[in-house]
Amino acid sequence: MIAYIDPGLGGLVVQSLIAGCLTVVYFFRNSFAKLFGFIKRLFGGKSKE
Repeated sequence: MIAYIDPGLGGLVVQSLIAGCLTVVYFFRNSFAKLFGFIKRLFGGKSKE
């Protein structure tokens, strides 16, 4: 049995998948930047003089 997907629904699904993927990439990019910044400050931070 082949399911019919309306072109409008197909476009909505594709747009949702793209937005979801970009959201995940943005979230992890910011999370890793904060984590690496914290580690850099913890181990190689500049001394306050």
